[in-house]
Amino acid sequence: MTLSACGSVQQPGESEAMEGFAGLVAADEPQAAVVGRNVLAENGSAADAAVAMGFTMGVTMPSRANPGGGGVCVSYLASQREGVSITFLPQSSGGSTPPPAMDRGLALLHALHGANNWEELLVPVENLARRGVPVSRAFARDINEAAEEIPAESRLGQLLRREDGALLREGDRLVQPGLAGLLGNLRRQGVGYSAGSTLATLIEDAANRAELDLTAEAVRSVRPQRQAPQEIGIDNDKLFLPAGPFTERPLRQRLVRALADGGADATAYRGRSVPSAGLVVADRFGSAVACEFSMGGLFGEQVLLEDSGIIASKSVQGPALDSLTTAVLGNENIPRSRIAVAAGGGDSAGAAGHVISAVLDRGEGLDAALSGLPGEARRSLVNAIYCPTGATGSGSGSCSVARDAHSDGLSFLVR
Repeated sequence: MTLSACGSVQQPGESEAMEGFAGLVAADEPQAAVVGRNVLAENGSAADAAVAMGFTMGVTMPSRANPGGGGVCVSYLASQREGVSITFLPQSSGGSTPPPAMDRGLALLHALHGANNWEELLVPVENLARRGVPVSRAFARDINEAAEEIPAESRLGQLLRREDGALLREGDRLVQPGLAGLLGNLRRQGVGYSAGSTLATLIEDAANRAELDLTAEAVRSVRPQRQAPQEIGIDNDKLFLPAGPFTERPLRQRLVRALADGGADATAYRGRSVPSAGLVVADRFGSAVACEFSMGGLFGEQVLLEDSGIIASKSVQGPALDSLTTAVLGNENIPRSRIAVAAGGGDSAGAAGHVISAVLDRGEGLDAALSGLPGEARRSLVNAIYCPTGATGSGSGSCSVARDAHSDGLSFLVR
């Protein structure tokens, strides 16, 4: 992507020294936000940061983002002036357990928009799983909420407890050798490892022993969906929304209504809320990504599939889709992204629409927009980026990034 008419212009992924604005990042889990900040600071693209953050949340917040689950991402690539929808949700039919989808979805995002080397992105994440990470406040809350449903003697129950048998608390160290092994194989062999017979057979055997219906063939057949996103025209820009199964739900209509009404209808939402973890990231080249990840419930089926590092998920489909909203505002003529929003839980579309309307129509700052969410939108965890003139090096001075007040995540403007 060319940013000036003369001289050598640095591209995403180049390792030369960088000065000034590098991007913006926010996530529902603080250590994931730190990893995203580091990727941007090293001249990575928004997609690179999102991939690293997603895998990091698989380590630091496996209650919502373990590789056994999946998610949805919407991205805008400034150099191509286009939006892309990638859906890789944990879904199944007939009551069977959904096959793991997260690694293949993130691999597709990297293949489409990544600039950094895949192996370089996974090395720090593998080290986090192998050496251990401190339990964040966000993850500790999930552990406490799900503890009564997870048998203490189960593999997952043992993972979530200290040597004295007490539940892990904020600040305790979580070590996951099985997940480190999975990440190491993905790092060395690429995403093909997750579709290979070795891992697929291991997952099937472990699922059978746990009395779950998950076959090796289902594991091998997972294919993330890359599609043209749903769109909403806003002035000269377009708001890009997820496609795939989301086209069968009223996401676009609910967002159109929220934007037209100036915010969420406090009484409109009647969907099903599922736990999720979100992230938003924009780079200095004008690109942006918004993702939501889910296990279909806290810790999914609450079964750790033995030494694979994978926690079996529940299916996310039908009304459950209504509590996952990702949106990026980009331009098809000018290489710029202006807004990225990821909202999960409650009236997520209403929350996203309220934030977008507040900053564009009412001139509110992000913090004010997030503090004024009405009705069921208040139950959503929201991460948002807003750059009035675009998330680029030249237009970064007015950029802002925020998360809602009841989130225990973290946000950065990276310089």
